[in-house]
Order: sequence, then C-alpha cells, then structure tokens
Amino acid sequence: MIVEICVQSKSSALMAQQFGADRIELCSALELGGLTPSSGLIQSVISEIQLPVHVLIRPRLGDFCYDKEEINAMRLDVIHALKLGAQGVVIGALSQDFDLDIPVLQTLIQAAKDQNSRAHITAHRAFDWTREPMQSLTQLQEIGVDTLLSSGQAARAEDGLVLLKKMHQSTRESFTIMPGAGINATNRALFEQAGFKAIHASASRLIQDKHPATGVAFEEALSPGQRRELDPQKLKDFLQQSP
Repeated sequence: MIVEICVQSKSSALMAQQFGADRIELCSALELGGLTPSSGLIQSVISEIQLPVHVLIRPRLGDFCYDKEEINAMRLDVIHALKLGAQGVVIGALSQDFDLDIPVLQTLIQAAKDQNSRAHITAHRAFDWTREPMQSLTQLQEIGVDTLLSSGQAARAEDGLVLLKKMHQSTRESFTIMPGAGINATNRALFEQAGFKAIHASASRLIQDKHPATGVAFEEALSPGQRRELDPQKLKDFLQQSP
C-alpha cells in the first residue's frame, strides 16, 4: 500500500522520506486545507527528495468554483510544477451546483499531459463536496484521473469508510481510491484490511509560534467555503474618498 504524506516544507519532506513514506504531496498552508506551494519550495523539495512529489494546485481558499483568470493561473501552475520535476499534480474544481467542473478538470489534465505524458493526476477533496459521488467517480475515471483523494464525504475518512469501500469496489484496477483525513497510526489498519492501494495523511500537529510583542493577529477564523475577496464598492468608496 502506498503511503502518501502531505507536507509543506523541505524539512518535513525529508523527515517523511526518512521514516518510510512512499510519496509526497506538497502544499502550503496545510492548516487551511492546503494551497499551491511556491516555486521556490517546489524546487527545493524536489532537489533533495528521492520520492515522487505531487504538487497541490489550489489557488485560494473558499469554494472550488473558479473563474477564467483562476483557471488560467491553475493551468500555468500545473505546467510549472511539472517543469520543476514534480511527478504529478493534485487538482479539483466544482460547478456552482457542486458537481465536478469537467471542462476545467480536462483543461488542467491536458496541460499536465502536454508537459509530461506520464504525469500522475490526483483529484483532491473538492470531490467530498459533490452531490452525486458515484456519478462523479465515474466521470473522474472517464477523463483520465489516476487517483481520487477522499474522506468518503465525511469529516474523517474513518467515518466515511462505507462510501470509500463502495467506491473502491466499483473502480477499475488502474484507478486508485486513496482515503485521507484523520488517518493515523491507530486507525491505519482499517484501510489496510479493506484493501485500499493507497492512503494519505499529514501526521501533523498544531504549533504555537511566538506571540508577537504587539499581540496583533493577521489570521481570522473562517467557516468551510469562506474566503476574503476584494469588495468593488468598498474599493471605490475608499479610492474616491477625498484626502
């Protein structure tokens, strides 16, 4: 069984390799569910790691419904990650109705295959917001995705095990259902015994950095699907305000 570890630094990637991981998913902002890592981080990790590195492509927080500019940015990120030596990319996109956005996914897959015909394509957990998981699973297989990372549409993969097993049993041999979310040393055996070919974990902990002398915070608590974006009216009011 392939054990994929999600990391957001070179030191974590080296540690995962040392302790026996089979593959790395590289991202940034792990505490926010993961975003696309920087070019420098991708290059730094790939230069030091002998394991396959798959790069998360997610341009922002919030939902997974992307506009034209975001789609183009994701396409360029896919190309760039593979040019830097990544063996795969991790992608996802949804329609406004929470179905898979197949045209966007096809655009990203084509960009990957044009850069590297052997690039591994993983669909990330945007899938866990879809309305019809079995239909979405069929679509992923049809458009050329290799692996689906999913919690079984539950907060933790252990709680979504029924759906995960159902999906695993219904897929073709060349397609991999990779459970992820809350998998640890205690429950790992559940997924091994169920016959999954891969599992995904971060094996992470929350670290409290030093409190700033001023006590000023930059972060804010967000609910699933929330993000900050420019408000045109606020911007207009601000810029037109007389000094």
